[in-house]
Amino acid sequence: MGNSIGSKVNNEEIIKEAYINGLVYTTRQTSVPQIFICGKHVGGYTELNNLHKAKKLFDAIDECSNQYDPIP
Repeated sequence: MGNSIGSKVNNEEIIKEAYINGLVYTTRQTSVPQIFICGKHVGGYTELNNLHKAKKLFDAIDECSNQYDPIP
């Protein structure tokens, strides 16, 4: 019985590590947070704040709002 619990923990750790490695591979960043808008990698907090300061944050969100808007 102890073995199955250990296997579950090991599997969860493997999945967690694979997920983190996938994010690092996709974003080429190791810092957090890594922000995605509509599946597109924006960057971290600094890049998000720069979009906000440039008044382009809502434009980035609006680009895909139709994709998720349930009202036709």
